[in-house]
Parts: sequence; structure tokens; C-alpha cells
Amino acid sequence: MSNAHRLRRWIESAATARIIYAKRLSGNDTLANGTNQAGLYVSKPVAFDIAPSVDTVNEENPKSWFPLTIVSHGLPQRAVVLTYYNSKRISESRDSDKETEEEGKKKAKRDEVRITRFGGRNSPLLNPDSTGALAIFAFFQSGSDLRSEVWVCHREAEEEIAEEWLGMVDPGRTVLFYPESGLPVIPQRVGKCRFSSGELPLAWREAYPSGEDIVAKTLEILPTTTGDADKRLLRRRQCELEIFESIQEAIELPRVKAGFDGLGPFLQCAMSIVNRRKSRSGRSLELQVRQILLESGFVQGEHFDHDVISEGSSRPDFVFPSQAAYSNPRYAESDLRMLAVKTTCRDRWRQILTEAHRISCKHLLTLQRGVSENQFRQIQEARVRLVVPKDLHKRYLASIRPHILTLEKFLKSLGSLLNIPAR
Repeated sequence: MSNAHRLRRWIESAATARIIYAKRLSGNDTLANGTNQAGLYVSKPVAFDIAPSVDTVNEENPKSWFPLTIVSHGLPQRAVVLTYYNSKRISESRDSDKETEEEGKKKAKRDEVRITRFGGRNSPLLNPDSTGALAIFAFFQSGSDLRSEVWVCHREAEEEIAEEWLGMVDPGRTVLFYPESGLPVIPQRVGKCRFSSGELPLAWREAYPSGEDIVAKTLEILPTTTGDADKRLLRRRQCELEIFESIQEAIELPRVKAGFDGLGPFLQCAMSIVNRRKSRSGRSLELQVRQILLESGFVQGEHFDHDVISEGSSRPDFVFPSQAAYSNPRYAESDLRMLAVKTTCRDRWRQILTEAHRISCKHLLTLQRGVSENQFRQIQEARVRLVVPKDLHKRYLASIRPHILTLEKFLKSLGSLLNIPAR
């Protein structure tokens, strides 16, 4: 039985779980960046829901043990432990005047939950090569008894099957839902990019706007067009996601509350929500990068082209300086550049190898939070150069960081090549 078929069957069984929790494994979850902080990070709301006894300041670092099975790799069940590292919360609950300054320096204050005892780097959840992989946790509960099954996706084909069910799972984000409801739980955040239904334009409460319209709204909220390109990209990415979730809630929540005539319409609604979340993510990042190019003095058609054919059916995200230059055999290949844009690169980096044949060294912008040394060696050998927003560099091994570019440095290099005045 293929892994894809096994995954589909497991998804059917996971529908009886109480909670589904999915995330992409970062270099700080696995052992890829050498700074693992005692296991896999789990958000506190999920941890306190499945193990309410650890939500306390009456005990230091309370624990909850439960059996866990990594079904994707056919591994036997093992006992793992969920630990709430609560020293920061304990400190805040006490009279801070009683703690001397020296004592405060010695204590590393933490307020986070991690699951440990997976079996070291041989575990698919801690193996450095699992960095960037989509991991899905199904928590089953019967009374006070808790157990978990986990699927760690091996390849992109499995991730596509999982995201048909979950919707897009971006690096640094999690998906949480309760199978009984069938719909993902949208995290509520208070901020200038989160809107109530009444605050949205009327047309956006009735039908989804285009990706370009949401980008324009993001720029209206975050109008700064100068300064660090890396920070602008990450801030706008987060803002745009919150705008989209506000729109989704305004449109879909009334439908859900009104109820459904049967299982078919309910499943159709749930699938529509999931597919829309998935389809917007990659396109959204492209549009945000295109906007930053324009703000940096690049003129479309003169300094870059977006989503054009290089040869056959190959469509690089960005070609520099233009499609016309790329198609001109007299234009020096050493002066051509391309940039692919992918939220994750664990397996997807290979897709760009067939794009823009004239460009031997290809650049790939990604939001993935770390890669293993083995993954990075393969990427380098294929002459792919990673472009990663600066704030995410700390998620990579110190030995890898000098070999990845920030978006700001990539733009400056391009600007110098194309004689674009610095802004």
C-alpha cells in the first residue's frame, strides 16, 4: 500500500479524534539548528486543552505523560511527556521585590510547552531532515485518557493530500480544528489588520476580493514603502493573512451558523474553505514580493517580468531583467537572474530546476524556518541560492547562515547589476 493511500486511510480514522493540530517542523523543533530546547513546541491553548492539569503555577514545570504513535513511519507506540515550562509565569505571580537582581539573572524565564521523549534524532519528529515537513497530530481522548497519533509527511505528494484536508499550513503558523465541527479554528488576534464583519467593505462581506485587492488593503494599513525589505515582507505577510481570515469569517460564519440540509452541503462548504486558504497562500507571497520590487525602483517590463514563460510550459515567478532579454540569445547569460517564490522549500526547491534553463544559478525566496545540513548540501549542489527574510536566519544553523541571502541583499545585488539607483 502506498504512503499516499495509507495517509488517506489515516485521515479517515483521525476524523474520530477530539483535536487535530498541524504545523511545519522548524529547525528549532527538530535538531537541525543545534539549539533544540527540549523537544517539539506546542502552542499553550492546545496543550492546556488536552492536558488541563499542566495549566498551573502551583508546581514548577508540570508534566503530563501519554502514549504517542508515529503512524506515518510504522513506529511502535511510546510514552512521551508534555511539559509546561512555567518559570516566567510563576515569577510574575509572585512578589518580584523578593527576588534579588542576581537571582533574576541566574534564572532563565520560560513560558512555553514542549513534548519530549520521542527517541532522539532517529525520531521522524526530531530528525534534522524532517525540518520543513508537515506534521499532523491527532489527539484522541476518552475520559481522562489521552493518546496521540502523528503523521509526518515524507514527500510533497503527501503534503498535498494533507492540505486538501487542512488547508495551507504556512511556516510559523498552525492549524487547529475539532473534527466534530469539521472547520478550522481561526486564531483571534487583536490588531489593525483584524476586522470585524462590520468594519469590512460591504462587497467583501458578500464575495471574496482578489489577491491584488487584499494586497492593496495591506499597503493601506502598512503604507511604509522604504526601509528594510525583509521586515516589510514579513509584516505585510502576517497582516494580509489576518485580513483574509477576517473576510473568511465574515462570509463563512453566517453560512455555518445557518446550518446545512445534509452532510453533502456541509462537506462542500468545509472543502471550499480549506481550498481557498490553500490557493491564496503562494500567490499572495508572489504579489507581496512584486510590490517590494516596485517600491525598490524596479520597473516591470524593464527590470523584471512576473509569471512569464521562459521555455515550453516553464513559468518562473520572476525573471530579471525581462522576458525579452531572456529570450534574446545575444543577451549575456551571466546578466540574467531568476527568483522563485515558495513558502516552503523542503521538497519544492527541486521544482525550479526545470525553469529558466539559461540561468544556471537560481534564486529561491522561502519562508521555511531552517533546513538540515543534508538538505542544504543538496540545494547548494543543484546551484540554488536561498533568499530568506533576515528575521528567519536565526532558525538556520550558524554554518548555513553565511550562504543564504536576505531579501535586502538580493535586491541590492540586482540593483547593482541593472543600474537601479539605491533608494
